[in-house]
Amino acid sequence: MANPNPANKFEKGNTFGGRPTKIKEIQDFCRAKSKDILNTLFTLLNEKQTPCKVKLDIASLLLAYGYGNPADTLLEIKAYNDEVDSHNANMTFNLEQTAREHFSE
Repeated sequence: MANPNPANKFEKGNTFGGRPTKIKEIQDFCRAKSKDILNTLFTLLNEKQTPCKVKLDIASLLLAYGYGNPADTLLEIKAYNDEVDSHNANMTFNLEQTAREHFSE
């Protein structure tokens, strides 16, 4: 994206390169209206006249934001399983080491 303010490297009041004020205003507006937006989506989802493609898009959107994308969820599950496997491997190693020490005496 081209620099919208080529005369200055940074905008005044935005010295750390954060989001511009206008985007923040749009976010605040959307967050304030989020309940109305969700109600509209659920209304469209339940209307018989709504085309199937639109219903699928709405359902996908709601699931993606409500539960996270499946790839993200699978990565979280895999990370958790890897952590559990690592913990179990350490426990097994410690048990084997303790048994060797105990029975070698």
